[in-house]
Amino acid sequence: MRMGWIEKIERGARVLLWLALAAAVVIVPVEYVSHKRDETRAEEDLRDAVKKAEAKADDLEKAKTTKPRIALASLGTFLSGINYTKAQGNLFFTNVSMRSGVLCVIGVAQNPESKETAESLAACQELTPYASAVHVAAEFGASDLTNTCPKSNCLLTFREAPEAKP
Repeated sequence: MRMGWIEKIERGARVLLWLALAAAVVIVPVEYVSHKRDETRAEEDLRDAVKKAEAKADDLEKAKTTKPRIALASLGTFLSGINYTKAQGNLFFTNVSMRSGVLCVIGVAQNPESKETAESLAACQELTPYASAVHVAAEFGASDLTNTCPKSNCLLTFREAPEAKP
């Protein structure tokens, strides 16, 4: 029995159809599982990011509540001086109260003759209740202090640094 050319085309078409169906039966579930795995991974990443953000927000909230700012004006009497060799403004005081927190200051050195000023970097110090001999060291740029005070005769004052991070 001989097959005609129409039967050969029909058999070839059936083979191609079966191959296409077999590929679809294998590929579609594999792609579905892969897509689901990617979705699950993305959801886990999102959950992790949310947890990290919440933890960071909690840390910031704790930092705000545990370390209030102390105003420079509330210190009362203090000693100050400039160490020209270290280019450092020094502030010494005693916390004679129950309050605690963070004090952030900027040192301002002014030449009394030329009225030129140089400012230090912000310096922060944590205060505990009834702390004695508290020292805050505000660092100046060495050339700034040398240029402003060539005769080492500057007056040192301090101001609050509200934008400084403790």
